[in-house]
Amino acid sequence: MDILEISREIFTKPVKSKNSIQLDFSELNISTDELFKELLIMFREGMLILFGNGNGRVELSNLTETDFFKIKEYFNSFGVDITYEVTSPNDIDVLNRYNNKRKDSLNDYYLRIVSNVNGRAYYISFAMLV
Repeated sequence: MDILEISREIFTKPVKSKNSIQLDFSELNISTDELFKELLIMFREGMLILFGNGNGRVELSNLTETDFFKIKEYFNSFGVDITYEVTSPNDIDVLNRYNNKRKDSLNDYYLRIVSNVNGRAYYISFAMLV
């Protein structure tokens, strides 16, 4: 199965308990950067399945804390923690904190999305659960 098929298999069913879905990323033999990109694909697919508007878009400004918690639960089900932070796009302290990460581990990578609707910046990052 490719990453899109795996995503559809996970996000079209009810959420399962933490670490109950066994995805072995270590067997992929990919770099941390590539793993981050694969998780972003899963994040995008999950968001579209769970919260998409039918036109291939998710309006981040419409999502609630409960919605973000739901996507977190899905990621936890296959052993990945997902964190997000919402801030002003001009918040220099937050921007510097994210930009100064060394990229040594998965949680050093992040996605920054600035909403055209509410002008907020969304920072998304991942970490493997232990």
